[in-house]
Amino acid sequence: MSKDVKQLSDLPEVGDDIDETSEYYKRNVVPVDRGWAWVICFAGFLVYFVFGVSNQTLVVLFVEIINMYDTSVTMGSLVFMFSVFSVGFMSIVSTNFLAPRFGERAVVSVAGFFNMCGSLGLSFSPSIGYFILMSVLKGLATGAVFVPSISLIRLYFQNRRSIAQIIANVGQSAAVIIVPPAIRIIRKQYGISGTFIVLAGIEFHMTFAGLLLRPISAY
Repeated sequence: MSKDVKQLSDLPEVGDDIDETSEYYKRNVVPVDRGWAWVICFAGFLVYFVFGVSNQTLVVLFVEIINMYDTSVTMGSLVFMFSVFSVGFMSIVSTNFLAPRFGERAVVSVAGFFNMCGSLGLSFSPSIGYFILMSVLKGLATGAVFVPSISLIRLYFQNRRSIAQIIANVGQSAAVIIVPPAIRIIRKQYGISGTFIVLAGIEFHMTFAGLLLRPISAY
């Protein structure tokens, strides 16, 4: 009996040189590989699925957008060039400055809202220049959530981390398969402007996904 008591007394307690990165903290406080960890994984999947929906929408409608604004292919390709540049730039800023200061939940939720606003701007865009400007806004919003949306997986998963990362990242691949036929149907029913309004509604789910990103400090 005294031996068992001694063994229990030797166990570390939270606060005794234990921080959020320690293995004891992860195993005994944070629901590692269970419970809310899978909600975090689902949130990452949802965000990356919305990424795919947004990208595929522009790809499918590219030729029609050029014809609608009566512009050249070169000018239309600037939509993708500035969008990619914005994603890369904002991804660095978000990962190194925004997420560490404000947290993943706030960054993803706010950026998801601005991503939706960008799609609404595309819907009512009067010219190709304004269309490119809204694409830059969407690129900045996308870059802001690209890393923070899945960064918590490394804290919530240990033995099943690779599975969780695959599930989260496969969201974009799923969109590549599912979205193009759906976009063509929506385009036929509601036109280009209506398609971007529908896209805005889908992208608003990114905000709800961000709200699911419960930080480790909550435990």
